[in-house]
Amino acid sequence: MRFKLTLAAILLLLILSSMVLAKGSSSYGNTNPVEENCEDKSVLAERLQCRLEKQSSTDIPEACLDLTIQDKCMDFYDAAAYCYDLPNKDKDTCFRKESGYGVDKTNTQAQRFYINALLYELEEYVEDDFDAGRLSAKEASVLIADIITMKRALLSGQPSSLIKGLLINYVAQRGIGN
Repeated sequence: MRFKLTLAAILLLLILSSMVLAKGSSSYGNTNPVEENCEDKSVLAERLQCRLEKQSSTDIPEACLDLTIQDKCMDFYDAAAYCYDLPNKDKDTCFRKESGYGVDKTNTQAQRFYINALLYELEEYVEDDFDAGRLSAKEASVLIADIITMKRALLSGQPSSLIKGLLINYVAQRGIGN
């Protein structure tokens, strides 16, 4: 009987000590904060704000993400990356060349890639305003999200009337022309 009591006491001690270990190993009181992953955020503007605040980036451009032409879109971004470092006139010529628009102005996809490059340039201006302190991360993320929405609509083949409406809303929100 004494053996059974000792065994029961040891088992109870083991069970209770495992509970203490579990509580002690939880995140409560952890001095190492969990690093926030911007890519886990489901709302575009929140992902963008997180990236702006952390000065991080993503592997797949948001405009290309989950499009049926995602690989072509990424190829275009890679091919046109050097264009953004050129002077404005050369930059436009480069965008036309890399998009294919300079070769075939009737190619719808080339037109859309070319316009996408111009919208990306607009996105860069917003980021410059954020870097200069003229916009908060939240303000910049909302504007960039609007630009990305235009680019996604453009690259997914949406009608130009929809894209024009998105652009008009962006211009009004940004206060351009006032």
